Amino acid sequence: MQGKSEKIVVATTSISAGTPITSGEVTLKPVTGLPSGLLSMSAVVGEEAVHGIVAGEPIIASMIAKKPTRLGLDNGQVGLWINVNLVTSALVHPGDIVDVLFASNGSGGTSQAQQQIEAMQGEVLVSGTRVVQVANSNGQIIGATSGSSVTNAANATVPAAVELAVSQQQATQLVSAQTMGTLTLVEDPWPNGQTLATTDFTPVAPNVVTSGGTVGTTSSTIAPATSTSTTTPTGTTPATSGSGSKAQGTSSSNSKP
Repeated sequence: MQGKSEKIVVATTSISAGTPITSGEVTLKPVTGLPSGLLSMSAVVGEEAVHGIVAGEPIIASMIAKKPTRLGLDNGQVGLWINVNLVTSALVHPGDIVDVLFASNGSGGTSQAQQQIEAMQGEVLVSGTRVVQVANSNGQIIGATSGSSVTNAANATVPAAVELAVSQQQATQLVSAQTMGTLTLVEDPWPNGQTLATTDFTPVAPNVVTSGGTVGTTSSTIAPATSTSTTTPTGTTPATSGSGSKAQGTSSSNSKP
């Protein structure tokens, strides 16, 4: 007795990794027994191939994705490792969004591209890029579960290198910049340009422990630039400014007894 026939989606031509699948590149092919591929054309058309697919190969769910990634990188991205330390790494983690700042060491450059990078001293070279992996000075991936030595070794959690997901052009620029100075990572929690303006920041006095052992706030505050502070002796009246005169913080020396 012949088993029930089902139709599965099969590639009719070779499909490159990272390319959207069109209706002309797949077809439904009848098979008997337990189907080993997707059953609906609509589940495949418009998706992108995670890896290369050869003609005649049944397409299963793991072969396609809306936005496929390979080795943690989207299509069109490359993984670039840069040297960092405790400070310049910003102690980032995989998945964090960061900006990359450049500080020149003054060595300059001979090519036009190097001179353009040199001119960007103190500026952001790459913004809104994603951290893929972080490694320590022993070359071990921080956060990996490969062994207890990663957790217990000295400086095991201090980043020494960070892999960034960047375009090929950005990678070329960052490689040149790293030979001409220092790259510093800055965490970017608002990668869509929603960073609060500095004018919206209100300084807050830090908590301090008073002599009585209680927690309070420091008495000093940050006053607006336009405010002034004057001291008036007891029983006197501050002089007021008139036309062409200056206000004084003490009583007039011409007052009569």
